[in-house]
Amino acid sequence: LVGPSPSLLRAALMAGVWLLARAAGLVEVPLSSLLALALGAQLVVTPYAVDSLSFQLSYLAVLGIALALPLLPQQPRWKAALVGGLGLTLAAQAATLPLVLDRFGYLPLASPLANLVLLPLVGLLVPLGFLKAALPALSGLLAAPFNLTAELLLGGTRLFAQLPGLRWGGLDAGGYALYYLSLAPLALAFHRWLAPRLALALAAAAVLVAAATADRVRPDVWFLDVGQGDAALVRLPGGVEILVDAGHAWDAHGLARALAALGVDDLDLAVGTHPDADHTGGLPELLELVPVGALALGPPKPDDPLDARLRAAARARGVPVVNVSRGRVLRLGGAELRFVHPPPSAPGQDNDRSLVFLLTYRGRRLLFTGDAPARHALTWPPGRVDVLKVAHHGAADGTTDALLRRFRPRVAWIGVGPNAFGHPDPGVLERLAAWNVRVLRADRDGSVRLPLR
Repeated sequence: LVGPSPSLLRAALMAGVWLLARAAGLVEVPLSSLLALALGAQLVVTPYAVDSLSFQLSYLAVLGIALALPLLPQQPRWKAALVGGLGLTLAAQAATLPLVLDRFGYLPLASPLANLVLLPLVGLLVPLGFLKAALPALSGLLAAPFNLTAELLLGGTRLFAQLPGLRWGGLDAGGYALYYLSLAPLALAFHRWLAPRLALALAAAAVLVAAATADRVRPDVWFLDVGQGDAALVRLPGGVEILVDAGHAWDAHGLARALAALGVDDLDLAVGTHPDADHTGGLPELLELVPVGALALGPPKPDDPLDARLRAAARARGVPVVNVSRGRVLRLGGAELRFVHPPPSAPGQDNDRSLVFLLTYRGRRLLFTGDAPARHALTWPPGRVDVLKVAHHGAADGTTDALLRRFRPRVAWIGVGPNAFGHPDPGVLERLAAWNVRVLRADRDGSVRLPLR
């Protein structure tokens, strides 16, 4: 019915091993042993499954339950169901917490209570589903209780999802290690393999090391995968965050979720390079979803509907608009944004009037080109850049040998997705390869983080 997902295979393997053990006369098989055998068997058959988030969450959650199960006190039946349900839910959540925060950037704080309330509905829904499948003649009779249970489960899930949660940015390998190092002494103490005071001291030491070494401000730039469009996030010390373009309007909520997953509560500055749907189409709605300190736009275009809508959205949210053009310099978070295009009264089409700026931070130089044709590059100050945001999604007129000779980038990012325009142009890719530029693409590499160090 659902296919061989890693979590389903884990459950089936554990159940199979348990049944074999019972058939062989073994009265009791520890849950941890079942889990280890299932893990070994699954990795032998499908070693690539270890990269699956479903695999990781499934095994970590059951490991947490296996470690906590022997610690649950003996209680009367109704108390055991309540205490056991809550305790095992917390154990599973503790085991998976860093992975959940890292991969989703969000933790619903009411999830233990949600599991306690809603899991009994799952326990009712599963046998009803099997009965409907096994007894087709009774499917009409079983439809009402099945549908009611499913609606209660979905409604309850939506209700709990609306409650407050914890937002968090990504974790590196050190964050994972320190988290589990802080849990290990407590687990050993609960199993009486370590003195409680020593366990608390070791756990506290791990937490203090984590707090002291936490790299809360990691200056970097995230080139975000918004399909055939552009969006980049620059994170600087002091919590300064700059967004350059915001992709399409239809994905504004997706972009807001991505920013939340990266720990962004608000933006100090949003830059809209030009009023094209694949660059600033998502900005008007994003202004409603994420607080923005200021909005930098090119010279006003009263006849352009998107430019007018974006400026109206900024006024409605009280976001100051800074009109920038060649020669304007903005400084924040230790970085400098030097705008080199367009001139204040630039003629031509939208792409010809696209903002181009050089972002400099501690010796690192990034050239953001919007959709500007490369013929304008001769008016931009030359000098080697570390990162080139390839203009116009890799269109033929956006990246020429003259531009590459002028800026000699080390890395190039192409914001490209499925399209009917032939982007990126094969000639552009050949030129980048000839200049030994490392090419990163949204359609192949997804969202990419580049450190600014």
